Amino acid sequence: MRERFLFISIDPDIRSEESEVFARMKSYARLCDELHILALIPANDNWNQRSDNLCVHGVRGLSRLARFIRGFFKVLSITKRQKFTGIITQDPFFLGFLGFAVGRIRHLPVSAGIYGSNVFDPYWRRESLQNRLYALIGRFVLPRVSVIETDTHELVGELEERFGVPVVWKPVIPQNIERFKIARRAYNRVPLKVLFVGRLVPQKNIPLLLATVQKVNERWSGKVTFTIIGSGQYEKEVRDATGDTVAWLSSVERDTMPAVFAEHDVFLLTSYHEGFARVSIEAAASGMPILSTRVGGVESVVSDGISGYIFGQGVSAEVLAGAICDLENHRDRLKKMSEAIQDHFWNNFSRESLARNQSKLFNVLATARQAYG
Repeated sequence: MRERFLFISIDPDIRSEESEVFARMKSYARLCDELHILALIPANDNWNQRSDNLCVHGVRGLSRLARFIRGFFKVLSITKRQKFTGIITQDPFFLGFLGFAVGRIRHLPVSAGIYGSNVFDPYWRRESLQNRLYALIGRFVLPRVSVIETDTHELVGELEERFGVPVVWKPVIPQNIERFKIARRAYNRVPLKVLFVGRLVPQKNIPLLLATVQKVNERWSGKVTFTIIGSGQYEKEVRDATGDTVAWLSSVERDTMPAVFAEHDVFLLTSYHEGFARVSIEAAASGMPILSTRVGGVESVVSDGISGYIFGQGVSAEVLAGAICDLENHRDRLKKMSEAIQDHFWNNFSRESLARNQSKLFNVLATARQAYG
């Protein structure tokens, strides 16, 4: 039987053939006979795109509920017309439930992805009633799928133990990641430049970020500067903190980000929770030691004390400030950490290794499909 997979997505960029998402899906399609994508995104019409063995189906509907209902019947129709090997869903929530329901009807194995929202993360659940609802749906769906995929390496063992199904580690790496690779970094520039990139929202623990900036300025003023890039509800607080040692940019062009990373020495991440944050991937690729709270994905690129520092939730600004200034005072340590994080990243996140992980996901679904008969 031909290996034909159906991927259910809500990523709006899939509609553009010039997008990074479309390019990534084309690379996945090269690993099987056919890859179909059902995109549940806001649209006024049904639409379809085809490129070689990749077919994208759009479902019209301006509301999420309308797209979910129409998507359900669209998946039933697609899987009735052609034989599929398995269904892949982008999340374990409504998309995961949709895939689970169709999988039961059509006797197909289903994969659910955990990308960014760990259903067991107390900080994520605490943020909103919606997240608590999502967690309940996820806990229903995950034990009932054939395989789970996650971008967070440290979650693999926990998920396998909790749900008793195979778990495939499959981080999403930016298509332009090679542009972040820096052949030679400067380790002795003064002052030391610290970078933060992210939305200025509660999830990112902006008060801890600003308190760390204040502690550094109180004790080591002039030796360390900060650049904060992002927008959101904490803009006023960040703007008030700007000065000789703190620069704030609400946004920068995506094409200029490799140069921004090259101009800085240390990356700071203060979040309560993350998936595998894109910015930590880019920082590691460029050879920036990462100072981060313990969030999803960070342990995939940082070895604590070797290529950066990982701190438990609840870490004080004083401790973070001390770690930053320790690197300012010991440039040899900064150099070793920079080399370690960049070597680890490029040895473990090559396109070949990521393709093997995607192939593993396809193979697990294909094996499960045989059990359905």
